[in-house]
Amino acid sequence: MAGSSDIELSEAVVKNALEKLAWADLKQHLDAISFDSDDLDELLGHIKRHSEFIATYPAPDFEDKRDAFLDAIEGYALDTVESEGPLRVREYRATLRLIEGGYRGILDMLERAEVSKLPAALRVSAYIARSIGEYSHVAKKANQAAIRNGALDLAAAALLKDEDGNDYSPAAVIGAIVMTLGATLGMEAHRNKWWAADGRLVIPKIVPTTQDDLYKVGSGTVLGMLWRRWKRAEEKHRFLEGELRELNTSEWPEGVPANIKRLLISRPGTLDLLDFVANERLGQQSEQDLMHLVTRTRIREQIVGIEGSADLPPTNYVSIEEAHAVRALSNMLAFDVLSDAEERGGLTLAEWIRGYSLLKAMAHDLSDETRTDPILVRAEALEDALVRVGLTAERARKFIDQVTFARPKGATKASRDLYDCPLVATADGSYVLIAPALLSSHVAMLTMSNVSRFGEEFSRKGKAFEGYVHEIFRRQGLTCLSFKHETGDERYEFDAIVPWGDYVFLFECKNHGLSGYDPVRAHHFAQGLASDMNQVRRQAEELRTNPKLIAERLGKEWVGKKVIATVLNCLPYAIPMADDADVLVSDVGIVRRFFEERYFYANQHHPLENKAAILHRTAVASQWSGTNPTPKDFLSILRHPLQVKILKDHTVMDQSSYPITEDTLVLSYERLRTNTTDESFASAAGGDPRRVKQTIAKADAVIRQAKSEHSRRAARKRDRLWREMQKRNKV
Repeated sequence: MAGSSDIELSEAVVKNALEKLAWADLKQHLDAISFDSDDLDELLGHIKRHSEFIATYPAPDFEDKRDAFLDAIEGYALDTVESEGPLRVREYRATLRLIEGGYRGILDMLERAEVSKLPAALRVSAYIARSIGEYSHVAKKANQAAIRNGALDLAAAALLKDEDGNDYSPAAVIGAIVMTLGATLGMEAHRNKWWAADGRLVIPKIVPTTQDDLYKVGSGTVLGMLWRRWKRAEEKHRFLEGELRELNTSEWPEGVPANIKRLLISRPGTLDLLDFVANERLGQQSEQDLMHLVTRTRIREQIVGIEGSADLPPTNYVSIEEAHAVRALSNMLAFDVLSDAEERGGLTLAEWIRGYSLLKAMAHDLSDETRTDPILVRAEALEDALVRVGLTAERARKFIDQVTFARPKGATKASRDLYDCPLVATADGSYVLIAPALLSSHVAMLTMSNVSRFGEEFSRKGKAFEGYVHEIFRRQGLTCLSFKHETGDERYEFDAIVPWGDYVFLFECKNHGLSGYDPVRAHHFAQGLASDMNQVRRQAEELRTNPKLIAERLGKEWVGKKVIATVLNCLPYAIPMADDADVLVSDVGIVRRFFEERYFYANQHHPLENKAAILHRTAVASQWSGTNPTPKDFLSILRHPLQVKILKDHTVMDQSSYPITEDTLVLSYERLRTNTTDESFASAAGGDPRRVKQTIAKADAVIRQAKSEHSRRAARKRDRLWREMQKRNKV
């Protein structure tokens, strides 16, 4: 029976039916709407993104019920939609079988691998030890590459060469090491039933391992890596519209091994590119904040360490990383995180930062290039340490619980592998501190990512962000207004309106968290952004068609000016747009940077012997057409953000392959950041690479000469002091 065309497909009803596999409930809802081809596509989209429908491990009872549910949908599509309806359902089911087949193939290879013959306790101890050794090797190479001519240049270590001359990203490799360890522990937990009743992963007591043990678990580590890569491939397909399909033999490239019978392709799409660029920019911002802290402040004098007692910041900082986290997180969220008393996940942001900073400092103090044995901390010792550095005993236990690797509990989402939750509980009451996860992460990023697991959004601080945006424009002498407006039944709330030149700039201010490269979170961000764009589009239309409103609120002289509608994100998510786009997407970092400095600079950080540093900056490209910013310059940077172009120009698509069964290979494409040289940066920014190179070379020569003279003076001073002491001793 045809339903009403006024009722739309409800995501909440669909989600509830999927969770319960309640076909009767879903059918009742479908009967109530005018179900058509578009509704079927929307329904299949919800099903496609319902991760619980995928049985990564064999679950016969669930699979039978799920398949019966899909049978019912296929039959309903046959009765209500044109003949292509059932075909589209079958296409989804084929993709579902493909995804599950990949997981089952990896599990089958694991069961037959030699590593499965080792005792479980030895396996898990060796997995952790091996990850530590692999991390130390890659981190050492990256640190060496980041020091160029005595200057620190993190962009020079974005891409390195392996022993065979192949390019690799150390950040991606370290990420793979950590994520692979998490995937491997998850597989072992399923096989050995190590999930505790409270959701925590509790592994056996850590046992000593030998080099032979580390070698033997290599196959298990590889299979964990395959699990992780397949999971990312299928999630990018389901959530970010990435390509995932089997290639026809006519599409096969040359050189496919003879034993391969099936070749799949996994290739990310446009949404993945936007997400990648945004997260890379966030990382760059964090690095720049750290550079500013180290080179332009005396923060080292405020560090008290973790050995003694410490109050929460800003009274004390236990490490430079903690001071950096406070600064970076405050900049990212556009409010002072230390003055924010609101609890998220049971802790204030200051307590989250202190807890992660302690763990990272412990990992740093207990790690070195030769150590491979896991770092173990007794539960009571960890609680005492947290209390010593400013948390109450109750908050210390809460923090430990929130950063312990676990399965989902209630409304809490699963741990983002071992980054958010770098503690792994052991059966003897200790915790393994996963050093690679902590040492390769920024405390600010860990805090934001973990807090978001508890359904906490920073959007409730939207008013603070709006105030921050207003202040940026008012410092430039520009008017910035916000107000509410009603027309009949329509209500509007304008966050920021800036009349300037021939334009009325309209900003809808949003404070959503980024994905942290997680495809699921990236999808939700994109959904929210689409809604935000519709919202500001509606507001812009009201301004364009209501001259009375413009005259009353802004003044008659602004009637008829061109309205520029923009979604303004607090975090660095911007999209280059065509000149005729009706809505722009930018971020406050781009706006702030436009007004603060005319030029983009190439920076060189030169450390000195006394822990001080010299920061040399070379102007590369101007954001302004003249000596002062203009409205046209501003519109240009909103439409064509230079920060995004620079990063996109330093992004490549890396091709590799990996097996998911003995005879099935996946041809995989992943985005990587390439090294940023002074010349490549200048070229991407539209500057003159040759001039920039010459300027930097001259500055480097001057600084090296100055450092050499300083060293000679210091040596002469030490020599004089030594001779004076010798004279006194003789007397």
